[in-house]
Amino acid sequence: MPIGGNMMQSYMERQLGSLHDSSAPSVTSYKDNVFSFIIGTFVISILPYLHIGVVHLWMWVPDKPSITRNNCTCSCFDTVMKGEYEQPGTTGYKHVYFNATWQTLRIWIFTIVFVLLARASST
Repeated sequence: MPIGGNMMQSYMERQLGSLHDSSAPSVTSYKDNVFSFIIGTFVISILPYLHIGVVHLWMWVPDKPSITRNNCTCSCFDTVMKGEYEQPGTTGYKHVYFNATWQTLRIWIFTIVFVLLARASST
């Protein structure tokens, strides 16, 4: 049996090895890795679309005014997230705004893909 620091290292390696061997089987197949990456990317990417594009649009601001993009000013750039704040009368607290457009969804998807690729390449 090793003495000193090697004894602790040997002990830790045995413990970590047994923990690794007893844990759930990891994904080892290339096909499984690609499939899980695609499914994970899809699920994470679709969540904001479901929240902003479906639930928020249909339930929170179903009567939003239509926007003509050619002559729109900054006050009407997006009525999905700003919705009721653009209507006359008293409005509640204004929080962070962003465009709920196809371009925003594309930026979100690219961000998710590259974050997941960076994570996958580091393991």
